[in-house]
Parts: sequence; structure tokens; C-alpha cells
Amino acid sequence: MKVTRLFLNFAIVVLSFLPVIQIRAEISEVTVSVKGLSCPFCIYGLEKKLKRGEEVGDVQIDLRSGIAVMHLVNSTV
Repeated sequence: MKVTRLFLNFAIVVLSFLPVIQIRAEISEVTVSVKGLSCPFCIYGLEKKLKRGEEVGDVQIDLRSGIAVMHLVNSTV
């Protein structure tokens, strides 16, 4: 009986703090598929455009697979 009452008191205290707790999710990397890349100059131009974004830190594009990986900075959801 005492354990149940202690648990209930603990649950009430925790639930009372829920409005104060802020939850943040951070996205650090975005991977996209890119079609139509045929040469390194295409990759260079695309990387240059993607890096213009405020939150884009680094961009890596693989010509063979057509996969672009953007590493983001200071982005939250």
C-alpha cells in the first residue's frame, strides 16, 4: 500500500512538470536522390546551389549512385 501511494505521489509530481519541459528534435543530416547527374561539373553546380541554404553546412554528392547528403547545422523541428 505504501509503495502504491509513493508511486502515485511521484507520478503527480512528474506530471505537474510536463508543461515546463520542452521537447526538441534535431535533424543533422538529409539524404536525397538526385537524377540527371552526368559529370563532376553537374555535382559542383548542385553543391554550390545547395550550400546557399542558411542551415546547410556540408554537401556530399555521389555521381554513380545519385545520392546527395546534406549535413545541417542548427536545425530543429
